[in-house]
Amino acid sequence: MAVTLQVVGLYYKQPLDMGLTSDQTVNIKQVLDFAQANPQGQYALSYGVGQGAGAAYVDFIMTDINGQFSSPVSGTRYNGGQFSLTQTFTGVGKGNYTVWQYYVQDQNYQPVKLPTGAETPFETANVVQDGFTVIWRLVEICNAVPVMVGDTAVGATASEQAGPRLNARLAKVVGKPAVKA
Repeated sequence: MAVTLQVVGLYYKQPLDMGLTSDQTVNIKQVLDFAQANPQGQYALSYGVGQGAGAAYVDFIMTDINGQFSSPVSGTRYNGGQFSLTQTFTGVGKGNYTVWQYYVQDQNYQPVKLPTGAETPFETANVVQDGFTVIWRLVEICNAVPVMVGDTAVGATASEQAGPRLNARLAKVVGKPAVKA
């Protein structure tokens, strides 16, 4: 068997024969390092690491695809080339930003529980076993303040919770209230 590595948006979903036995585990960095050192046919992968708040993080991931290929998700044909995504997070601040996120699935495509904590360094948690899948995706964090939309008292109906403020706001934006008053 093998560990599958998928990078959403970069047309990369490859089985990596890391030679693991059923009792061995590796960390996420080891999976990325293996993929970087061992191109899979026409698919090569590289990544960059940044350092912040005492923990390393993935800054960018790039694929280099030699020749035409089909998207592993949609099946659409594309010309080869280099494809890269970079996170924009530079620290706590205002505005939206992107950040790399990974998750792990077992052989049955069920989520694998990762160690808890404020941060789970990708280079320390040995959670990947033979047959598992590691999926990376670049997500956007909308760093916005939520707006209270009315009385949130327990037992209030949806109409009561929507309240006049939300209805007035929606009327301005879309031309009609969410619920009838």
